[in-house]
Amino acid sequence: MKRFKQWGCILVLLLLSVISCTGNEGIMGLNSQKKRGANAEMKAYPLGRFSIRIPKNMEQTGRSHRLRLAQIREFHWPERSNRNEIRNKLWNDRVAEINKMRPPRHQSRPIIEQREFYDLGQWAKGIFYYGNYALEQEGIWEILIDSGPIGIWLKTDSLLADKDNVDKMIRNLSTIAKAFTIRTNDDLHKDTQINWFHLENGAINLPYRWQEQTYARFEGHPFDLKLEIEMTDTHTDEPKEEGLLARIAAVIATGYATGVDIDRIRSHKRKVAGLDGEEEVDRMADRDGTEISFGWRYAGKKD
Repeated sequence: MKRFKQWGCILVLLLLSVISCTGNEGIMGLNSQKKRGANAEMKAYPLGRFSIRIPKNMEQTGRSHRLRLAQIREFHWPERSNRNEIRNKLWNDRVAEINKMRPPRHQSRPIIEQREFYDLGQWAKGIFYYGNYALEQEGIWEILIDSGPIGIWLKTDSLLADKDNVDKMIRNLSTIAKAFTIRTNDDLHKDTQINWFHLENGAINLPYRWQEQTYARFEGHPFDLKLEIEMTDTHTDEPKEEGLLARIAAVIATGYATGVDIDRIRSHKRKVAGLDGEEEVDRMADRDGTEISFGWRYAGKKD
């Protein structure tokens, strides 16, 4: 794993990957460099703030991102000339879906507001709506942006619907959208000192500010292995002794999952991308099969 740039405000980084497997094949390359498959050809994938090497014979089948309180979803536009018609249909279909949602008790419809964003990409529209009929004071913003060959959906958490909160979230979403750039993997690896947050088809040039999440899924290994990688960067304060190793040891000791046998493969401190973290690798088996769980955690430094 390679770190693109160290940012000072992060306090906790959690990386979790799960490999679904059968028998002992799932630990190849993990606990012994002499086992078959340890020298498999690898491919680097930029994920969030890091680059991780994955076996080339595995294909990425899923990806999601979260940055500055917004979910980010990318997609390729169909290669047809009637882009305006495609955009409008996509937008109108989403508005129709939202209109079918149940509004709060004292509201006649779920949609609070719609607006166009003339300064975002080549075309952009947003909608603010009640995401939960039981929360009359809260709403969710979604924005669809045409940034060229890639389209972007931005979606917020539920937020208070007062003007100050709405204005702050609009500024936040606009900042994210304006910082998006479509880039190749080669370009991304060259600019290691820039504050890139890597998506599947491009990157967002913004420094870390608060909680970020990246998820990726890979399949297609010859042994039918599946790999899921989940990264979470967040702020938290905790006693030093409450690290990854102590937490997992306590979980194992309490027998948190009835009917699951846990075999600890590795549990030690390990430096990754220049960060002094803790690594935990466990094999978990039940009647449905076996999984290998790998966790690495860096507690960070304040400020």
